[in-house]
Amino acid sequence: MGIEKPISDIAEAMNYDPYAGSNIFNIPEALRKLGIDNIEGQKAGMDITQLETALNDGDKAIVSVKTAEGVPHAVIVDGIQNGQVTIREPHYL
Repeated sequence: MGIEKPISDIAEAMNYDPYAGSNIFNIPEALRKLGIDNIEGQKAGMDITQLETALNDGDKAIVSVKTAEGVPHAVIVDGIQNGQVTIREPHYL
């Protein structure tokens, strides 16, 4: 299931910097470089209900959040059920 790529390929596609990280806005183009073409982008303004509807339709989402320190960070949202959000954390903070 899915496309398996070494983390180094993903980092390169994202223009990852080990000190500064990556920009969430690099994700769509990075996914295309890695051979994933069925990408839909939604800019800021999607509310939790719209996100839940998209997830219930089988979509996954990469969303921008802020850490406790206020640092922007991206996580993958797999689902919302009974008010609980299930995420995949690509980088443990």
